[in-house]
This record gives sequence, structure tokens and C-alpha cells, in this order.
Amino acid sequence: MVVNVNLCYGCMACNIACHDEYVGNDWLPYSASQAPAIHSFYPEFNYVPGQSWMTLDNVERGAYPYAKRSWVHELCHQCSNPPCVAAANNPGTDTYILDNGIVIINPTTTQGQSQIAAACPYGRIYMNSISNTPQKCTFCAHLLAAGKSQPKCVDACPTTAFTFGDLDDKTSAVYSMVNSGEAVPLHPEYGTQPRVYYIGLPTMFIAGQVVHSKAQSDTNGVTNEVIAGATVTLTFNSVVQGSQTTDWLGQFEFDGLGPFYGAGGLYSISVSASGETTATFTGGITTSTYIGTLALSP
Repeated sequence: MVVNVNLCYGCMACNIACHDEYVGNDWLPYSASQAPAIHSFYPEFNYVPGQSWMTLDNVERGAYPYAKRSWVHELCHQCSNPPCVAAANNPGTDTYILDNGIVIINPTTTQGQSQIAAACPYGRIYMNSISNTPQKCTFCAHLLAAGKSQPKCVDACPTTAFTFGDLDDKTSAVYSMVNSGEAVPLHPEYGTQPRVYYIGLPTMFIAGQVVHSKAQSDTNGVTNEVIAGATVTLTFNSVVQGSQTTDWLGQFEFDGLGPFYGAGGLYSISVSASGETTATFTGGITTSTYIGTLALSP
């Protein structure tokens, strides 16, 4: 599966579809009923937490006046080297991998095996508070076995943020996305060889605006405070990372700095424009930052 974060606006349709498919439904031998959230207005009754096998992490970057939000889907990554399988009392029976690569936790033999949930470095296996069994997303294995082409979450997404297919099929869209480098795994350093990939994972950005030190008027008498078309160059630890021109609002943005959530270090920005002086900014930046305005003089 490939998840395009750029296409998600957090409508939660995937999450709702997952609940609709699994709460109150046993799909043996792949999964048992997902635990529902049970609320009560009476204090003598306890709240029973439910599960969300498909969750959306709200990732905010930057701050006013320049902030960005992304929704990152978290689900079982159907790893090729899954630590949850090895953690079971009886690997191969309690936990196993289907021929299509989907990791299954046997709902009938794993009661009380909390070590299976604890083994997942992504934290995407949940202990059912009612049955006391570990559970997770199965990519709707029961639907695929019945001839369906994709899981319920993929069907429900109104923006087609999910692309589902066979990673071993060289003609499939997911194969092209992954092998072109466009889609990348989340936390590959875990060493689990995940089969869920992402496009547009939020990384660190540096943004700003280029302005005239004093407002100027063009030939039509229109006052301009911003400089469009200025050249902005970004350097990280003395190595040039890229160059771009400011837009019609005089703004620039360098995104995709470092891995997921970004990597801090010493950044320098230099700005130049025809007939103007140059301006520079240098500073240690560890998170997404709007540096404000850089003023050029004629």
C-alpha cells in the first residue's frame, strides 16, 4: 500500500470505514470483532476504550504566521520481517504471514499474549480490552480472500490518498511508486521491512519573505513592498541544498529538509535581486521555521 499524505485532509472516512467493517464482526480465521468504545453518563460504569486500527496523526509544522498541517496515516505496516510474529508463543500458528504478505494474528489462539502487541515498534497492535487478545489491521484479508481488490479504507477515501496493489507486480502502480523512490517507508531504521509506503511525509521546512527596505512604486504608480522573482539560495552545513525564486508575494519555502520531521543543523539563506543589495540569514534551525522578512535595498 502507498499512502499519499498530500491528498489527505483528515476527513476520517478511512477510520470510520474500518470501524464499520470490524466492530461487532468476526472475520475468522483472520480477525475477531474490533473492540468498540463504550461510553456511559453514569460514573459507576467505567469507560471502555476502543481501538482504531487506522489512525491519523495530526502533524503540525511551523507557527503563526506560517504553519502547515499534515495527516499521517498509521496502521499495521505488514512487515516482511515482523517482530510480532517472532514474539508469539507459537510462531507459525499464533502469528504468520499469508502468501500475499499480510501479517495475521490468530484471533483464537493468542488470548493474553500481550508480548505480541509490545513487540511492534510502530505501536500498531492493540490489546482488545474485552477479549484480551492482540489485534491489528489485516488489510481486510477476508475481503481480499473473497475476491475484492482492496481494503475498506481504500474504498472509502474520497481523495484517493491510498493506492493498493501488489508490490511484486512490476506493472502495478504501487510498484512504480516505490521503485521510483517517490514513496518511502516510515521509520526504515526499525529494520522490519515494512510494506506500507508514503508520499509526502512531513519534513522540516524553512520559509520567509523578501521585501524592499522601503516601499517602491512601479511605472503605474502601484506601491510594492514585496520582491517577486528574487533568487533565494539555501545552504546546510556549508553545502548548497537548492535555489528558487520568490513568488508574487515575495515568499519562498524550502521543504523536504532531512528525513521524516526534519533534521536540524546550521542553515544559511542568501537572497539577491536585480538592482538590489543582497541579504543573508544564518542560524541553527532544528524545527520548521518561518524566518520572517529579508529586506533588500536598491
